[in-house]
Amino acid sequence: MGAKGETRMTETAPTATDTTGAAGPEPDTPPPAFSLKAYIRTTLLQLAVIFVLYTLSIGPMYWRWYESMYLNGPEYIARLYYPLYLMSAFKPFGEFLNWYVDLWIS
Repeated sequence: MGAKGETRMTETAPTATDTTGAAGPEPDTPPPAFSLKAYIRTTLLQLAVIFVLYTLSIGPMYWRWYESMYLNGPEYIARLYYPLYLMSAFKPFGEFLNWYVDLWIS
């Protein structure tokens, strides 16, 4: 069914005795052990990433937040960003937040 002179390549499935690992995990390999230290580290890393994304999201949402705080806008946006409003009272964080928001609004 191929053209004249065409060779056909066939692949063979790797066997369980294949040492390259292409056959997948061995059936008798135990699952990785639970590590509390790794779990805590992963959880803290995830929380840090979420906090950074949350903080950076105020930039494009600033005018919506301003509207919700001062001009009778949607209340859920004011509630969402109220913790950032409180944290902005701490000088280093507040200065960074003002600088970052200024990038978006000017």
